[in-house]
Parts: sequence; structure tokens; C-alpha cells
Amino acid sequence: MEPYLEVERYDLVSALRQLKVGLRRHAGQEARLSFDGHVLEVALQGVTSGVPARGRWRGTARVTARALASLVRLPPRDEHLVLKYSNGVIRIGRILLSARWQDIGPGAIEVPLNATMLDYLAIRETRSPAEIVASGLEKELDVLGVKAEKIIQRAARVLATLEIGAQELRVLFSHNLRRRVAEDRDGTAEGRR
Repeated sequence: MEPYLEVERYDLVSALRQLKVGLRRHAGQEARLSFDGHVLEVALQGVTSGVPARGRWRGTARVTARALASLVRLPPRDEHLVLKYSNGVIRIGRILLSARWQDIGPGAIEVPLNATMLDYLAIRETRSPAEIVASGLEKELDVLGVKAEKIIQRAARVLATLEIGAQELRVLFSHNLRRRVAEDRDGTAEGRR
């Protein structure tokens, strides 16, 4: 069965209007359309907008921001819309949008109750984007990635007098992330918890 979602035009256009500046600014970038079982999520450059939806959409569709911006300018006429994906195209009524599809297989990602920020961010090193989306951790990991970068920038300002910059701190952070992944793989991580 082909992926499809039922949404209301007002909800879809409202959600896209929330992303309107990003849709124009990042017209050539791809936006991701995914479904969590209740909400169609439209994500572009770390910003996500949601649309109440129902249907079957086990995957992520990628369309250009330019294509979504055209839906804001000239929305479909019908109040009740059905989005269908088939053979590289999302059909919304009479409108066709070129798209790429990425299937999502089932699979939970186990996270310990006392997981640290570094534990969460290490997930990106060990799991595919599809697994992360399927697990429901994508938003949380995006937020934590932004938070980590803000911490690095703040630390760089503090350490500037010692001539330690953000890039050096990113290298250190990346090293710690890789170490955490290696410890988790070989079972030596238990001692730190």
C-alpha cells in the first residue's frame, strides 16, 4: 500500500506559513515530511511545524522548500486533502511535488534512564537517520545538538584568553563522543554511571 495522509488544507497551509521565511531563505534545501502516527511533521533546517493527520506514512519524504512554498502561494482548493506518495511524486489533489522517499523500518532505540547529553548525542554516531526518525528521537537529538553547539560557543568565549577556540572544542567534543561510542560497544561504559 502506498503512503498516504489525510489533512485539512487550513492546517497544512498554516503549518507551512510558520516555516515561510525558511522556505524562501532555503528554497533549494530539502524539507522532510514524516509522520508520528498523529502529526505530519514538516522539518526544514532544524525548524519543525506540525499538521494533525491520519493515514499510513512509514517513512520520510524529502521535497524542496521551493515546492512547499508554492503550496503557501497557491494552496489546493479542497478543504480535505489527501497526500499520496508514489514513484518519486507526492500528489496533493491535482498538485504534484517531486520527492525522494526513505523507508523506515521498525526499531526502538534503547536509552538508559540516567542517560547524559553525550549518551544521547552518541546515538547519531551509531544509528541511521531513518532509525532515529522511527524511534521518535529526531527532535530531541536536534535540540541537544543545538544545545551542545551553544555550550561550545560559550566555552570558547571563556577560553579565548587562553587562545582556545570553538573549533578546538568541537574536536574535543567529537573525540569524547567517539570514545563514548567505543565504550558502549565494548562494555566499558558501566563504570561511569
